[in-house]
Amino acid sequence: KFVRFMGSLQDILKLLANSLSSIVYVSILLLLFIVIYSILGMQFFQHKLSDDEGNLPRNNFDSFHWAFVSIFQVLAGENWPALLYDGIAGTDWFTGSAFFVSWVIIGQFVLLNLFLAVVMANFDDLGAEKEKNDEKKDDKDKNTKNNEEEEEKTTKSNPPKETETIEEK
Repeated sequence: KFVRFMGSLQDILKLLANSLSSIVYVSILLLLFIVIYSILGMQFFQHKLSDDEGNLPRNNFDSFHWAFVSIFQVLAGENWPALLYDGIAGTDWFTGSAFFVSWVIIGQFVLLNLFLAVVMANFDDLGAEKEKNDEKKDDKDKNTKNNEEEEEKTTKSNPPKETETIEEK
């Protein structure tokens, strides 16, 4: 019910529904990179991450599930420096730094911006479509107005002839 009364919200929901086909391909690409980095993380950091007391941290690379969650955590930017420090402590500084910084650059700056670019392109298409509709409506209104003005000019220059009534004859 709420959406019916909000025209702009309807437009946004229609736009997102129309852009799903484009978003699916970007989402598949993002998922592919997440899986690749999860497998790479398992190769570099499996059974190497632990805190000072020897406990296994929640975000680790010991199983594919936790590697996937950890990579997604870095992608979301949620406490990823802690995971970076654990990776550097578990391996050497170059491996940990190169892995996590490359994932931040590829994941956050490239893939997520690509996702946003697809949505923004669809917003541009919607804006162009609205402008065309507005122009058509304006042209139609102008034509109607011009036709009315021409009719008025015609009636002023050619007044209607008086017809004889039956009584006058």
